[in-house]
Amino acid sequence: RKWQKKPSAFLNKKRSAGSADFARTKAKVGRKVKRRTGDVDATVTARQLAVNEQSVAKDRGGLKLSKRGLSLDEHLAQLGHHNDKQRAAAAAGCAEIIAAHGDEAWRRFGDVLDGASRLL
Repeated sequence: RKWQKKPSAFLNKKRSAGSADFARTKAKVGRKVKRRTGDVDATVTARQLAVNEQSVAKDRGGLKLSKRGLSLDEHLAQLGHHNDKQRAAAAAGCAEIIAAHGDEAWRRFGDVLDGASRLL
């Protein structure tokens, strides 16, 4: 007697759409993909920050400027720079402003004297 296999109900059973675990809907061409509930929104927005002190068009009304376009305050601040060429350029700028505008030197005499003493 030959042994006959019974047709298995498991193999012949068609799967229902909702029974599969982790079932994913098939993507249709041209349709927008719906966002899943667990997706993270990774959009980045950037804004521009304008700092007034770094503006090229700085208002310098009433200030006495050197050929380099720097005021006496800025030259005095550069007298303490670590680079010797920067210090020399700052001293030349101070001398230029003092030669052209002597009244500025007398108004800021203490600061000019302090800056000159740092060079010694």
